[in-house]
Amino acid sequence: MRRLLLLFTFSLSLYSTSAQSVFSTSSDSSELPALLIFSGSDWCLPCIRLEREIFSKPEFIEFSKGRFLIERADFPQKKKLSAELVKKNEALAEKYNPKGEFPYLVLLNADRSVKSPISSEGLTLDYFMADLKNMLVGELREFRVKTLLMGSSFEFIVVGNNPEGADRIIKDGVAEVERLENLLSEWRPNTEVSAVNKSSGKKAIKVSKEVYQLTQRSLALSNMTQGAFDISFNGMNVYNFDKSSITSFPDTTLIETKLKTVGFEKIKLQNDNHIFLSDSGMSIGFGASGKGFAADEVKKLWQERGVKSGVVNASGDLVAWGKRADGSPWKVGIADPEDINKVLFWIPVENQAVATSGSYEKYFEYNGQRYAHIINPLTGFPVTDKKSVTVISPSGELSDALATALFVLDIEVGLDLIRQLPQAECIIIDAGNKVHFSNKLKLIN
Repeated sequence: MRRLLLLFTFSLSLYSTSAQSVFSTSSDSSELPALLIFSGSDWCLPCIRLEREIFSKPEFIEFSKGRFLIERADFPQKKKLSAELVKKNEALAEKYNPKGEFPYLVLLNADRSVKSPISSEGLTLDYFMADLKNMLVGELREFRVKTLLMGSSFEFIVVGNNPEGADRIIKDGVAEVERLENLLSEWRPNTEVSAVNKSSGKKAIKVSKEVYQLTQRSLALSNMTQGAFDISFNGMNVYNFDKSSITSFPDTTLIETKLKTVGFEKIKLQNDNHIFLSDSGMSIGFGASGKGFAADEVKKLWQERGVKSGVVNASGDLVAWGKRADGSPWKVGIADPEDINKVLFWIPVENQAVATSGSYEKYFEYNGQRYAHIINPLTGFPVTDKKSVTVISPSGELSDALATALFVLDIEVGLDLIRQLPQAECIIIDAGNKVHFSNKLKLIN
């Protein structure tokens, strides 16, 4: 069970590139933002309407003076443009409109980083000028969406002063996680991972570059952790962690039988993105790193869109970058394993990922001993010496996987591993509630 308490407030601004102005209203244009308009002036009916009813109106041109530049990237079908202008427009589209949407409006900051996309649906002149005025001088607002993905609660958060732009960004993040789930899920029958599992012991399966490289990184981490992290271990369906206590322990012979199909060294990476599971009955799964990987990919997508500050929270596997709107760092609270409503420590988070594995709720007790739902893939037995492990690193995927690995490893071995990773830190709470910190971890009050 992963539990993190998070204070969210943040700012949004987007990444920079240069754009040449084609219509200037100020002698000092370098200090002005810009409205960038992508249009098809001789074929796109909504583009033609916007130009006729808004952009060419004298009151709109007068409104723009001293406030922003108007920049156009036109893609006509009949009208002939110069080679230089075609090249410039294509460069603008590659940076700001990679999906090729028409019409597409985006407000740029003075440094040509993206301030916000603007929805063109139903725009009127008065509404558009009022909206632009608010966007140029308005207060940042917080926009967030929670939804169920990968069997977990995801929360996507951006800050801006344009609801339509924030909605577009968040929807893209949700769609990205849905896309990855359709590659990685071992529970859905038609995913790439399911295809690999169905062919175990029979043949290699070609997968996408993303799945192949994720598997490749997973095997490297398995080697680094001496098998404490192993994607060939998908749980054993032997233990019932939904009961608070049990009266009999599963038969060791059954556990040994289940372990025969486990072993990361049996996962073979072959040429041209092929994966082969050498033993029949083997399977791989990314339950211990998939949500962190998805959060990383959303961050990458948003940063390509220019988001300089954002949060993706996958049930506590959290990626955050940038700062809050007031300039202070984001804070993640680490819950007390004995009282999940109590925060033991606050960690400042800036361009980092945080993941926690713990036995807060999913565990059972047997003969007075607590057994966590996290199982050692080398022995097949649940872990008993820890209650919580939190890892902070630059990557959601890495933090997610390391939190699982450190839960399995002996405490000193885990701390030694973190010491060898210069950008990683951890907090380990053992079964006796003693807290172990890595050397460079910074906490706040």
